[in-house]
Amino acid sequence: MKHFARLQLSPDGSVPGDVKNRDLAMSGKLRAEVIQLYKNLYHLGKEYPNGSLWFHERLKKAFVRNTHETDEEKIRQLIDRGNYVIKEIEALYSLRKYRAMKQRYYEDQ
Repeated sequence: MKHFARLQLSPDGSVPGDVKNRDLAMSGKLRAEVIQLYKNLYHLGKEYPNGSLWFHERLKKAFVRNTHETDEEKIRQLIDRGNYVIKEIEALYSLRKYRAMKQRYYEDQ
């Protein structure tokens, strides 16, 4: 709950960067891709080595930093970068699992 304590409301009572303002800037298909990307990254961040809270804060900052983007080509590039990050995180997790298995089953040489 302490995450919501930092939330600042505008004088009209809306949240800055509110969803209704962003709907106008992005097509429905791109918006759905961005939301799915955020969900995938959020889920992957639950096991991040630096801690899930650290990862989720950085994830939110990265998405908030780019909420002003209206150019579809730029949004597409950001989505591609996010997909690249997903692949890198999955590789990190695979490597971590491989190292753990190697330590369990093979002697140090």
